[in-house]
Amino acid sequence: MTFDLVFVSGTSRHERPYYDPSVRYRAFNLAEHFRKKGHRVCLISQAKFDQNADSFTSARLIQFHRPQATETLMRFVMRQRGRQRLIADYDDLVFDVSAVHETPAVHDRGEEVRTVSRALAANAEVGAMFRLRSASTVPLADAATRLLGGDTVVVHNALDPLYRDVTRRVRERGVSPQYTAGYFSGTASHNRDLEMIAPHLAAHLAQDPAHTLLLVGPVAVPVALRPFENRISRLKVTDFYNMPELIANCRTLLGPLVDNRFARCKSGLKFFEAGLLGVNVAATPIPDIDRFDSPLLHKCRTPEDWSTALSAPALDPETRNAAVARLEGEASLAPQIARWQAAFLDLQADVQ
Repeated sequence: MTFDLVFVSGTSRHERPYYDPSVRYRAFNLAEHFRKKGHRVCLISQAKFDQNADSFTSARLIQFHRPQATETLMRFVMRQRGRQRLIADYDDLVFDVSAVHETPAVHDRGEEVRTVSRALAANAEVGAMFRLRSASTVPLADAATRLLGGDTVVVHNALDPLYRDVTRRVRERGVSPQYTAGYFSGTASHNRDLEMIAPHLAAHLAQDPAHTLLLVGPVAVPVALRPFENRISRLKVTDFYNMPELIANCRTLLGPLVDNRFARCKSGLKFFEAGLLGVNVAATPIPDIDRFDSPLLHKCRTPEDWSTALSAPALDPETRNAAVARLEGEASLAPQIARWQAAFLDLQADVQ
């Protein structure tokens, strides 16, 4: 089958790449939009793409999410970039060797600097081969332009339509929060982020024996919180569409990030994923979160801000509903698709 548009991702989920939330935001939502418009669309992992790359040479446009520097891909790009529209898409700072000490691999997991540096350099090498690029945040796009050359278009992460519908059903049912605070970590790379606010969480738990904490994902319990382990619930990483139910069970969702270049390039989706449920969010105001202004969002710039945010009461229903409605508009997928299409896709010329 000949495809009009192909979305390739460096995800480790080779069989069902759309199960990876990052792939949903950066590839699946776009692919599904154009599929519904009647275009021939393919979404595939790069590992699968590399097995049969020549079969995609007739596609009008191919977007590579976090392109991996494999020999197959580099040869494909060199051979095809004058014939097809090829886009490199990024949602993390995975190509800046100078920021190696700030990557989760080194900063959190303790991997060897030399090994991680080589991976970043390889990512930069393949990224510089693309004439067209997109990025999920302004700082990330600026870094790509500076390090890889050319220009990079900002296409923000935006609301997954199905996720939005699920949050609406959860809100309609109404959920009484079981936990006063919740922290969701998709990987084991956020231990230091949680440790950063652990003293404030400990003080919060000490204030009232009714205060509780939900930790989701493979994050370690900081030493400061161990005296309160009987009030800390642990859950494994949950399916993307089961998350709303868990988030709604928290009065405040926590989004701490250690301040460095890698973190400042990250997306603000942690805010709008929780804000859609009317849940208060206390977060480090990285640029992609700082662009939002909402009564649901507590931007924690100082240590004292975390304590204040943890004590903040729930909004009254009218204010909360208005904030949710506004956020649905601000984080809508439609303008991001329009931006992507204007930058990369002339429907009449590129897709027949």
